[in-house]
Amino acid sequence: MQAIRTHGAYLPLLAALTVGTTAMTALAADGGTPASPLPARYAGFLVATQENATGFGDGTAGTLSGPSEFSIGSELNRLYVTSDLENVWIGITGNLPNKLANGETIIVLLQVQPDFPCVPPNLLTTAGLPGFGGGYNSLLNLDQLNMGCDFYPDFALAINRATADVPNARTYANAWYFPTNLELPYDDALTSSTATPANDNNGLYMSVYMNTTNTAGVTATTQPVPDGTGPGTQEELATTAVKGLRIRLSMNDMDTGAFGISAFQQIKLAVILMAPDGTVSNQTLPPITVPNAPEFPNCFASTQPVSQGAGTFDPDYFKTVDASYTFFAPVTLNNLGAPSTSGKDGSNIPGGFPVGSLVATQQLHTCFGDAQPNPNPPIPYIRPGSELNQLFVRRDETHLEFAVTGNMEQNGNKVYIFIDTGNEPVYNQLTNVGNTSDGFNSIRTWQNRKFDAGFNPRYVYMVNNSGGTLFADRWDLSIPYVPDVSNPKTYLGSVAVGSGNSVLSGGTNPGDNEFALNNSNADGVPAHPATQPFDAGTAQFGLEGRINLSEIGVTSANCTIRMAVMLSGTDGGGRSFLSNQSLPSYAAPFGNVGADTAAEPYDFGLTVSGGGFTGRDQFAGNQYAELTPRRKGDFVGDCCITSADVAEFVKVLLGLLSTPEAIYLADFAPPVGVVDGRDIQAYVNFVLSQPSCP
Repeated sequence: MQAIRTHGAYLPLLAALTVGTTAMTALAADGGTPASPLPARYAGFLVATQENATGFGDGTAGTLSGPSEFSIGSELNRLYVTSDLENVWIGITGNLPNKLANGETIIVLLQVQPDFPCVPPNLLTTAGLPGFGGGYNSLLNLDQLNMGCDFYPDFALAINRATADVPNARTYANAWYFPTNLELPYDDALTSSTATPANDNNGLYMSVYMNTTNTAGVTATTQPVPDGTGPGTQEELATTAVKGLRIRLSMNDMDTGAFGISAFQQIKLAVILMAPDGTVSNQTLPPITVPNAPEFPNCFASTQPVSQGAGTFDPDYFKTVDASYTFFAPVTLNNLGAPSTSGKDGSNIPGGFPVGSLVATQQLHTCFGDAQPNPNPPIPYIRPGSELNQLFVRRDETHLEFAVTGNMEQNGNKVYIFIDTGNEPVYNQLTNVGNTSDGFNSIRTWQNRKFDAGFNPRYVYMVNNSGGTLFADRWDLSIPYVPDVSNPKTYLGSVAVGSGNSVLSGGTNPGDNEFALNNSNADGVPAHPATQPFDAGTAQFGLEGRINLSEIGVTSANCTIRMAVMLSGTDGGGRSFLSNQSLPSYAAPFGNVGADTAAEPYDFGLTVSGGGFTGRDQFAGNQYAELTPRRKGDFVGDCCITSADVAEFVKVLLGLLSTPEAIYLADFAPPVGVVDGRDIQAYVNFVLSQPSCP
């Protein structure tokens, strides 16, 4: 491959570019504004489009001096769903009236967990739910709804509007969890008044805002525009609505346990517009198809049970009439990046690290205990625990950056990071790390342990959480130890856990290495293999580090590294007691490795056939990851800057490529997370400084 300097034709192009900003910015969640309508904001995430005229009346323009913003009317036009790594965002263009008593309600039925084996009929049970109000009564009137064998809602949301007094008009929102008949805590802060729409960061499990000024979309009659799909129908009218309802759902709220949603998983949802007396409109999303549309006045009358076949609101029956009908929309949650940029404090690791930086994912439950936050600080955990969920690795021009989602118990449990950069000498077996006489040098507990063939770590970094302080050490295994004293370590320093700070103090740290621990993770792997859901990818917080490349001998000529991360305690005899938490993961199922003996040290490269853990040496697969950490400017991922990389940089500048990964790789100048004309000169200088590619 040719060096980039032979493709100088790209450089005038870069220098001449004047472009707008491409950035990972927050979703402007306000229900839609003239400058930022919902369809534009949720572009590419359309799930369903209305096909029917509204049976609840059509909103028309009014006056703020009158008794209401708009004449009474409700409709559902379009449904949009997207997500970041913390929240699911739902957008619905349409209307609700400012009328609480007997006013219409939007019900959202949400399935998070997998389907159950179906024994027909699959009936929704809402009788017995606690609560009060119009939204609550609407939900009660969906009791015994027959949903068929492919939709099992876990949650219900009810949103309605209150009062015809415009200055005090507001949205109300409630939520319920069906499996335990639980009403999630109500709080006025779940919603906001008309004057204060920006409540999306209220710190609660849900936030809702509704813009009730929509006048576009479907109409109140099929004349002159008929029901149906295609040009000249109500479906085409539905595309014109731009204002409506915005809902934010926290994927895993730490106070309530809601909603237990994982990034990139599939959810199912259905949206129903109805009245508290049980009248169900013809406005649902996904839409009721024309063959199933109700008779005039285009609503399903209040009946109990609600599912009675023809003439009632019966989604299961609708499918027998029209095979194309579906009551719910399945949505795979694709990450757009967090609403706010995370720093190097471990507060949102998957969001802070770009797509493509994932290296390994845990397969096992943790035998060190599953951490759960305590709602009553300062005690940090109800049950202490340590776990390693996912490993992320990338680099810039000076440092290797890594992150591990998980927890570290405050008892001195240690996370070891072994790094092999191919620099001589190599150490497949740790024969020179000393003995047990050096009590403050924990690498001594690894004496004579042997790694997989091909993994020869020369550098070791270790961090431990002792009483809420994170301590960091470093070893270069090429430095021989003096008998009875372990291989000399470098104490890098310490930093407070959960402080948001990664700058170490009190040690010797010429490479400006950084470490930070956010220990508030309550997701990820559980404490028992039978516990479900079992998804290491749900963990959002944990350990982050920056290691100086010069300390580990990484250059443009040796970009490939091998890496292993292991969680360990210490047994009473002074040997390192290994957990089953390692990244890459041990093959499941696998219990704690435990402590070996000096006479019989672990050999991670030796696999004993025959099933269970045998002779301390049953380690299937490799206990290390080989990777080429992505560096700034290296879009191709070969550690070499070529014309192909320059072409990708240009795409980011032009806004043609805007993934979080691409923005990270193209971001060469402040502000962080923004790629625009300010990055061009720095990028050109970077390209010109690169050596020829091999």
